[in-house]
Amino acid sequence: MSPRGLALLVAAGFAGYLTLEHPQVGTPVLVAVGVLTVLNQLVRRDREQD
Repeated sequence: MSPRGLALLVAAGFAGYLTLEHPQVGTPVLVAVGVLTVLNQLVRRDREQD
């Protein structure tokens, strides 16, 4: 697993924890993790094309 993938996994776990403990911040945190996931996919595709 790449370092970015591991960081996304940790961020997703932390987002899940925050959503359970503080539901009012759950949506923005989950959206942020989603954006990071999409950016990670775009970077990986760009590197594979080189």
